[in-house]
Amino acid sequence: MLLPSTSPYYGTHVHRNESDGVRQPARRGRPRERRADDAILDAALTLFADGGLAATTFDGVATHAGVSRSTLYRRWSTRDDLLIAALQWSRARAEAGVEDWATRSHADQMAIFTRLAVRGLTDAGGIGLLRHVTALPGDSPVRHAYWSTIVAPRRDVFTQLLVSARAAGDLPQGPAPDLLLDQLAGALTYRALVHPTPLDKDTAEHYLRRLLTSLGLASTHDDRSTGPHP
Repeated sequence: MLLPSTSPYYGTHVHRNESDGVRQPARRGRPRERRADDAILDAALTLFADGGLAATTFDGVATHAGVSRSTLYRRWSTRDDLLIAALQWSRARAEAGVEDWATRSHADQMAIFTRLAVRGLTDAGGIGLLRHVTALPGDSPVRHAYWSTIVAPRRDVFTQLLVSARAAGDLPQGPAPDLLLDQLAGALTYRALVHPTPLDKDTAEHYLRRLLTSLGLASTHDDRSTGPHP
């Protein structure tokens, strides 16, 4: 599901900066250990996004990260534990700096959302991660962690923003927030996973603006053309 922060990769290869309207996270811990952890967790998500569970072996992660197998086993005992930790790490990186969304105008919120959503719709690695997560069985701990770590917190934040914007008169009253979010996330996920034609940046931005307008979420201050129909 593609919701803020909207690349499904959420901060692994999608390195966000001030131009996205968010700040970079503070770094903690010993530099050498941090570098090893970052390399391992990034490698785990990269391999999973490329080839799913079958491609995410401890040998493969160790080789990709440039560390020994023993380094991995000292930290995680199973592949599921490693991937769950990678999702949590990814969310922490992606979410840093968005704590002040509630104080921003609705126009600013939608501008940031659009930039990040465009990135999510055009990032092959993030789309691969989403594809392989949705292919996991319903009882998979990794799938449940993806929901609780990535999806649910973003739905909570977006619901709060939606309720606040309606209360302030920036948006009209409409469907219940959970239904509206299902429509938004469903459209983005469908476009990312089902449509055979990849989106480039310009076409993705046009699609996002059309989608937000059709759902009644577009800023009234944004009068740019909705552009071609992808």
